[in-house]
Amino acid sequence: MQMPSAFLALSLALAAQDTSAVLDDVVVTAPPLTPEVARSYVDRIANPPLRALSLATWRTPVCLLVENLAPEAKSIVSARIVARAENLGIKVGEGCRPNLVVVFTSDGSATATDLVSAIPTLFRLKAGEPQGDRHELAVFETTTAPVRWWTMSGDYSTYRGAFLTPTHGEDSQFGLSSDQNGSAPMRAADPGEIYSNQSQVRAIIRSTVVVDTRQTGGVSTEALADYIAMVALAEVDPEADTQKFPTILNLWDGQADLPAMTTWDWAYLKGLYKAEIRISGSISPVRSRFQLNEIARSMAGDRTP
Repeated sequence: MQMPSAFLALSLALAAQDTSAVLDDVVVTAPPLTPEVARSYVDRIANPPLRALSLATWRTPVCLLVENLAPEAKSIVSARIVARAENLGIKVGEGCRPNLVVVFTSDGSATATDLVSAIPTLFRLKAGEPQGDRHELAVFETTTAPVRWWTMSGDYSTYRGAFLTPTHGEDSQFGLSSDQNGSAPMRAADPGEIYSNQSQVRAIIRSTVVVDTRQTGGVSTEALADYIAMVALAEVDPEADTQKFPTILNLWDGQADLPAMTTWDWAYLKGLYKAEIRISGSISPVRSRFQLNEIARSMAGDRTP
């Protein structure tokens, strides 16, 4: 089932959303960061799949689809997400098959359950590293959070410019065909490439975000869009306790007046997208720890908006 038709086939209720509040893109400042403090923030929010090579980033163009939102609000949300992506160096496609889908609905749990039931390949791969266990998928379906998300990622060859299936065979081993990915083909990796990890990184295949509009009335449209960008452009733990950190992830935890991503958030995203992933051929935990340390060092040295 193709993604666009599948989403359009779902009857999701459009809830009214107040778009009258337009705030300047002001970023909340924070005390100076040390690498150690930054690393604690990184460890708290990062959520890579088990045994993944590294934290995933978008290595292929983002094809954004925002569903069930009034035109004015849709324009604000889309523009904000696109701007954040482009400022990170992510290419944004037009007229391509969606791989970043944001669904606004008046019933987040019902919509999430419908999506998991109707389009299971949006949430599970048939091969590759686990994308979250049954508990995490159940949390996606049943959480009462205003925004819920599910990110799928896979091993990606920077040399080939393609996602890699774990073994030789058909694209369907990965749970989707090349055209379903929307931005890059799925190709079998050579055995030597798998074992040596040469040119391999972790990349986001697609991200699905469901927004429950019954719970978003207390925040600005711009802040909501930044929240969505934060969880869609990185692998973020939906159950992370971030109360002691200045972050947009606290938007519904006593910080509804945040107008945008904080400097910590933006520094994290910039660090994630520029951090080196070295030590080819080493085991995954070593590569991941190196990347996490690189992100923390980057955050400590650069927190500009």
